[in-house]
Amino acid sequence: KIKREKLVEILRWSLLPNHYHLLLYEIEDGGAVEFMKRIGNAYTKYFNTKNKGRSGYLFQNSAKKVLVENNSQFLYIPFYIDLNPLDLKFQNWKETGLKDNKKAIDFLKNYEWSSFKDIFGNGNRQGIINQELFYDMYGINPDEYEKELLKFLKNPDINL
Repeated sequence: KIKREKLVEILRWSLLPNHYHLLLYEIEDGGAVEFMKRIGNAYTKYFNTKNKGRSGYLFQNSAKKVLVENNSQFLYIPFYIDLNPLDLKFQNWKETGLKDNKKAIDFLKNYEWSSFKDIFGNGNRQGIINQELFYDMYGINPDEYEKELLKFLKNPDINL
């Protein structure tokens, strides 16, 4: 097995049917770009092999990266990533709000393709994310983060 140095730490992630979100912390300059390139190449190879010799590109557009430039973005992005899978079960929840926050949180705790399950549910991928770095960077602990997330979720005027 080849030993490689980490390019990034993954702080949050969610996979959805047609896109994904990652909150990354660069360990090396340019690490996020290289990491994303490797993910795209690896998935393309997997998909092409699985589909019996298919070849060529899979992705129509290049990855969209957002550099966090101010404090409000910094505070908002984890909520955006953690709550994004709600779109799968609760359409228009961002505009109309949620009628049952417990049902929404239960959905997130059981959604297989998100770091939320590893943080607050019974996930088996805790090793993917660096929770200690996340909480240190945000100056918050898991209980406080969950309370802030719930407060954010209760706000019916959310514009994600």
